Order: sequence, then C-alpha cells, then structure tokens
Amino acid sequence: MKRLLFLFAIIIAAKSLSAQFQVGVNGSFEIAVAKTGGVRTYLTGPGLDIFYILPQEKIVLGLGWQYRWMLAWPNNPTITSYNASFRLYPFTKKQIRPYLEMGVGYYTSKEVLTISNESTLTIKQDGIAVKPSLGVTFPNNLIKNTFIDLSTFYQFYSDSHPSGIGVNVAIRYILR
Repeated sequence: MKRLLFLFAIIIAAKSLSAQFQVGVNGSFEIAVAKTGGVRTYLTGPGLDIFYILPQEKIVLGLGWQYRWMLAWPNNPTITSYNASFRLYPFTKKQIRPYLEMGVGYYTSKEVLTISNESTLTIKQDGIAVKPSLGVTFPNNLIKNTFIDLSTFYQFYSDSHPSGIGVNVAIRYILR
C-alpha cells in the first residue's frame, strides 16, 4: 500500500511540474538458463514502473518494482525486485519505437518450507541483478496517451540463483 501511495505522490508531483513522465504496469515471464537441484525455475508476476522522458525523447530514465513467483517449486517462493534503468531510443519520430535498455537493481527472495506439518524454515536471499533488454513500444489507439511495450531480457543475479531469459509486456501512460 505504501508503494502505491508513493507512486501516486510521484504522479501528482509530475503533473504539477509539467514534466513528461510515463507510468506503467507490466507482467513478466522468465525461464532460468540452468537447472537448480534438477529443476528448471520459471518466474512470473506483475510490476509497476515510472519513467522520466528527457526532452529530446531519445533517453528515458526509470524506476521499477516487480513481484514474481517461482513456479515449479514447492510453496512457490517469491522474488521482489527494485531497479533503476536507462533506456535509449535510436529512432524518435517513428510510431513503432525500438529501444535498448540497461537495468540494475536490488532483489530479495523468500521461501517458507514446512517440515512435517509442524516447524517451518524461512530461506531468504538478496543481491544485485543486472538486466539488459531489447524492446519496442507502439501506440495504443484505444486509449489516448497510452503505449504498449514489449521486450525481451537477460537477467544476471549476483548469488546462486541462476540467470534467466524472459519477456515483459507493459502498458504505459504518458503524463503530459
């Protein structure tokens, strides 16, 4: 709830400053490139982000939050991540705009194991992740000032969690 209030405060501040920001919601799906304990890890979940668009619209700076579940694992452990990103649009005057993005962030994972229906064991890991992406945005003609964002990424984790490849789908609204 605090995160939503913080995002709402940023949106209000952006509107009052007449700055050009994008806010969005996204969903991602990631597959680990290596197996852990003989099991391949799949991650999926929602996220929120906000981007500041620099005046010439070639460079965009962003902050994001994502919550994902590890599928194919007992108890579906979770990963929460916070990241900052730098996005470069080589072509600015096109309707369909490809981009390159580099993200760096902090993540934490949590797994709660129940042993013989009595005791529980909580395993927590945290670290740094680096996430290069390649994507494309295009206008959504159904709602004014919205865009669809499709990207593919490779995510490097700093601990024993295997790196992964994935796709991300987002809808973004430009505050003008």
